[in-house]
Amino acid sequence: KEGVEPKEFMVSARRIMSGKGELRPIVSPVKEFVVERIVSKEDVLNRFGAGLSFMLLRGSYATMLLREIMKPKDPVASGF
Repeated sequence: KEGVEPKEFMVSARRIMSGKGELRPIVSPVKEFVVERIVSKEDVLNRFGAGLSFMLLRGSYATMLLREIMKPKDPVASGF
């Protein structure tokens, strides 16, 4: 509409740092998943804890996996 092209947002000094980008897989395999410890005593915030270890493929994010693990049964009711 305004005639602005994506290339106009490129900073010439950073052209070599610009990436084309790519799609990520929807499902990423989790390898070597181990529950190392579970803390069953409630802390001050009434939470429990666990120590986990796992391997993800390059480009996958641990935060996304942990979000799925910790997601409540009813995300909408919990404010997600």
